[in-house]
Amino acid sequence: MKKKKSNNDINFKHLRLALVGVWVLCLIWVWWPVMVMTGKEFLIKKNEMMYGWMVVPVAVGMAWSQREKLLLAAGRPAPGGLTIMAGAFVLHWLGRKNDFLPLSQLAMILSVPAVAWVGWGREVARVLIFPTSFLLFIIPLHFFGINSESLCTISGIGAHGLMNVLGIPCNLEFSAEADAIRKSVCLVHPSGVFDFKVAGVCSGMRMVVVYVMFSAFLGYFLSLAKWRIILLMACSVPIMMSANILRITTLCALSIRFGQEQMMGSFHDWPGIFYVGIAACSILLWAGNMAEKKGGSASRASATPPARQLDWPAGIHCLLLGIFLTILLAVFA
Repeated sequence: MKKKKSNNDINFKHLRLALVGVWVLCLIWVWWPVMVMTGKEFLIKKNEMMYGWMVVPVAVGMAWSQREKLLLAAGRPAPGGLTIMAGAFVLHWLGRKNDFLPLSQLAMILSVPAVAWVGWGREVARVLIFPTSFLLFIIPLHFFGINSESLCTISGIGAHGLMNVLGIPCNLEFSAEADAIRKSVCLVHPSGVFDFKVAGVCSGMRMVVVYVMFSAFLGYFLSLAKWRIILLMACSVPIMMSANILRITTLCALSIRFGQEQMMGSFHDWPGIFYVGIAACSILLWAGNMAEKKGGSASRASATPPARQLDWPAGIHCLLLGIFLTILLAVFA
């Protein structure tokens, strides 16, 4: 016999429907301008934020993969999430008052676990912590002074140093842009064989952020410990910066043999795809090694769930995902 629903269950259902309805109205009325401004930030070329369109679908996929845990964790409504919701509205008010978009974006993101906490309990909000945190990648980094110009300088200096080690003659020059504020980095051969300007699109900014996202997704897929995921994300930054330095060095070296015009034409993107693919494989192998180590020590820590083992089928799927992601980024570029 089916268990008859109690009046409390029916009331909870109505409460949850009303709560979701109010949240949707808030998204439309309160946060719709924030979503529009976020989309505009994605479209500004100098922001290097084309990856932003992938953030929400990936976060939704993460939450969907945890649907069984969410069903098991669902409990009675709890008022604790109202505190987070109130804090979100305060952050949004501060963001609108000071014309600071990241505060309003953070408020919109915080509303997701707040609604889950109020409607389904604290455990549901806890399950949604990582998928919700993934949404932080929609926040533009240039508001915090992190832009492609600083990465251009690092990439240019790194490529110049590597070419000196390899014995390739090269001079590093800094020139002022038209606005007299920004400085561009140029790699110049003494005899004029090549004269490369490390522009914003060559800074590797987009690739660095995307592979930090990729590392977070991979660590989540493999059920790694949070500190391992953070370590993997942090180490993906120097890996991608090294790949970009190698790409610039390769372009300069090949320009000596084939000429700068040809290398800046149809062959310009191929070294980047090659080195980015190697970087993706490095991250995949390292993540797989972390999963194996955690799986081996799971028997000694019964409270920690064992990580998924990166067996050959899963490894091939992840490798194909990395190749697809590389091709997708090459198309966006």
